[in-house]
Amino acid sequence: MNGTLPVESIYEFLGLDYIEDGDGEMELRNIHINGNYEDMLRTSRIHKVYASGEIEFDDASITINDEELILDKGVIAMKDNQLRATNIKLEGAGSEILFDGFFTNVIPVLLADSINSKDAKLKFDAQLKAKEIDLDRLLTAVSLKLEEEELVAKGAVVDSLKEKQTQKREYLTNFLNGTFAVDVTAFNYNKVEGEYFAGELSFKNRKMNIVGGIQDIMGGTIDIDGTAYFDEATSLKA
Repeated sequence: MNGTLPVESIYEFLGLDYIEDGDGEMELRNIHINGNYEDMLRTSRIHKVYASGEIEFDDASITINDEELILDKGVIAMKDNQLRATNIKLEGAGSEILFDGFFTNVIPVLLADSINSKDAKLKFDAQLKAKEIDLDRLLTAVSLKLEEEELVAKGAVVDSLKEKQTQKREYLTNFLNGTFAVDVTAFNYNKVEGEYFAGELSFKNRKMNIVGGIQDIMGGTIDIDGTAYFDEATSLKA
């Protein structure tokens, strides 16, 4: 494959109904994928699949829960079962984030079924740098949207929607197996504002280990060592 691919056609093709809109294009450069579909589904056999090429973003965007998230720039390069992300810049929802890193098993994860029956795991070693992160807006953007009429509906309907959101969170975090090195200049969550967070977020078995420190928060400093659990009720022990 060579050429440009509209973002709008991708999310509609994949049936991602929680994405409300898409704009911009991705440039495809010499994308080659060769192998048997059965081998692409299994991490134990993905080494038999050949893949290469690059994808470049330039002002590609998606809209989720009324928040536009823009991939302002960046390149993704494929080499067989490894994917390298370079200078992926994400803007939107009051945040400005830069990603770099290596990812493996991307193809088995993308092709996984609704219960991940082949137990695909996205392994990664990546870096996340941010000038600012608005956690309230980002978390709202990536959560399932509850329409106003649904919020005032019977409790059983609301419970069903919350269960769907929980299942989605558990499904997504089940794939993650790797570490983000994080460096954030400024962030906020509810009424808490902080500056200069540096540390690591390590994902495995639907858990996220957090180790790091915040230099300036509520007039003091905090060192963090804890674990977040993405189960039916998300919790944090620290």
